[in-house]
Amino acid sequence: MQAQLIEDLLDISAVISGELTVEFKPVDLQRVIAGAVESLEPAVTAKGIAFAATVGDVSEGLYGDAGRLQQIVWNLLSNAVKFTPANGEIRLTAERHTNRMQIAVTDNGIGIEPHFLPYVFERFRQADGGPTRRHGGLGLGLSICKDLVELHGWTLVAESDGTGRGATFGVTLPMREAPSRPRDSAPSKDAGRPIDTLDESAVLRGVTVLIVEDEDDAREMIGEFLKDCGANIFEAATCAAAFALFKRERSDVLLADIGLPDKDGYELIGDIRKLSTQEAASFRQRR
Repeated sequence: MQAQLIEDLLDISAVISGELTVEFKPVDLQRVIAGAVESLEPAVTAKGIAFAATVGDVSEGLYGDAGRLQQIVWNLLSNAVKFTPANGEIRLTAERHTNRMQIAVTDNGIGIEPHFLPYVFERFRQADGGPTRRHGGLGLGLSICKDLVELHGWTLVAESDGTGRGATFGVTLPMREAPSRPRDSAPSKDAGRPIDTLDESAVLRGVTVLIVEDEDDAREMIGEFLKDCGANIFEAATCAAAFALFKRERSDVLLADIGLPDKDGYELIGDIRKLSTQEAASFRQRR
């Protein structure tokens, strides 16, 4: 799980920086889907999920980045497994329709509430974002899918009849000739700058960061990374401890987990913003 979280963050970083690229080549869709399904078999078996896959004949005309397409299919299947209860059902279909290919992943899981459906592909957005949420992850898998799909010029949609009624995610892939060159995401404003000219140990020099994370290993890993970048760090495992520490030390940056034992990260941020607003008002009154 930790490895997957890191991979998701790296992919999102590449998207934002304009460094994510795809290479168009002929795609063996059956092999792509088989690879994604095989890697998820243990999770499907562990939950007793009934899984069925139907893949039509796509012998020619489908071009894209096979590795990224497998990542798309894997993320959609992984999302279905996560939100489908034990002994549930997941169905994958891949069908050809004249000049396009459609891949659909359908489950009979917890479904998506209508008010959340428009936001399902947004980064870090989760329908159950409270501290007691049952499903882990950063809320990046579907966002990465959307980015990869659009980078290919394909489309991705989500459908659900509501809570408890399952969901369907569908990808439409036009059949076309291979492009003459790979498609890139938008170029970074720092494109062409040699990476080895950056002094990583000085990137955050003089910046004070307050880390709020109740998992000791994660807090230590983040702290070591930030110290390597030159930051001064303070650490807390609860919102109460973080709030007291912030009032005493006045950090430049607050890096907070969302799910914490006493409150969630959003509430902590709100409390600190109120504190800053109140102190600013008090300062104006004294003037």
